[in-house]
Amino acid sequence: MIVDAHVHSFVFEEFPLAMRWAFANNWGWMVNGGPRPGRGPLIPAPEQRRGPFRDPAAVLPRTSVRSSDADGSELFAYMDKLGVDKCIAMMVDWGIAWGEQAEFDIEEVNAHAGVLKKKYPGRYYFCAGADPRRRMAADIAEKAIRDHGASGIKLLAAHGFSPDDSICNPIYEVADAYQVPIVIHTGSGDVAAYAEPAQPFRIEKPAKLFPQVQFVMAHAAGGLDGNWREILIMKSTIPNIAVDLAEWQYPIMPSHLDNGREEEFLHTLNILRRRMGPHNIMFATDFTPDHSLDVDGYFIDIFKDLPARGKKFGYNFSEEEAEAMRGGNAQRIFGAF
Repeated sequence: MIVDAHVHSFVFEEFPLAMRWAFANNWGWMVNGGPRPGRGPLIPAPEQRRGPFRDPAAVLPRTSVRSSDADGSELFAYMDKLGVDKCIAMMVDWGIAWGEQAEFDIEEVNAHAGVLKKKYPGRYYFCAGADPRRRMAADIAEKAIRDHGASGIKLLAAHGFSPDDSICNPIYEVADAYQVPIVIHTGSGDVAAYAEPAQPFRIEKPAKLFPQVQFVMAHAAGGLDGNWREILIMKSTIPNIAVDLAEWQYPIMPSHLDNGREEEFLHTLNILRRRMGPHNIMFATDFTPDHSLDVDGYFIDIFKDLPARGKKFGYNFSEEEAEAMRGGNAQRIFGAF
């Protein structure tokens, strides 16, 4: 059983215009779209100005279009091609971070996810989005669980709020009451670029205050080059923390630039396995339709054949541990049976 514990199936209208402008500005500072998996980083020509290298206004019409997948068709094409049995989709509440309400607001986003759950029974599960700075955030989260079948609640701390701020407590109380996990983006800023509140230690206080709630650190603090060691420091005294490995896949696959970092990844996975326990680690990709199936497929293959892949570098992963990480843990934590 393979469960991708962190994917997205966005509706284009859920993206506020201000957020799309931020993406356009980012792209404007990149040359021809910047580095992509399988491509080398591109270098500006000497005659180009210091940046942005392209007019963000010219880029704007294309931003977020490729990431949209309202009916889930591209998500399930990915899953079917690479052998993923189930997924946990993460809903995002964008509006407060950008100071404007999207055309498709967060309550509609959560309700739409409920529709997709019915469309793909037994394969599509989701975590509701709710920004705790909304006055009715707890009600939004509770409605998504009660009426639309959400399996958890997703908080995107990179939008500018801290998970250890008491403003989040009403949402944690909902999770406690309904016995569903809290998933919190960790490691880096997203397009909103607030990296500081997304650091792992920000989850220490709420995880202690709500010991019966399962907290999941999405992205496990930002990948091989992130702050994953901070998680291990907390985990020694806080048992109710798990991680997903979404977006860890990018540097692992060999490319024309280097030999990849598979051995380093397996070394790190071994450390996480020994310090956190294999029951707290979940395979995930952060899939959106603009992902490279080759890169995601390479990552999946590591987990499919983890005992043999680990043995090449001296690490002894059991098949039981591999099964837990590639699917069993997500099934248990999100009730995705």
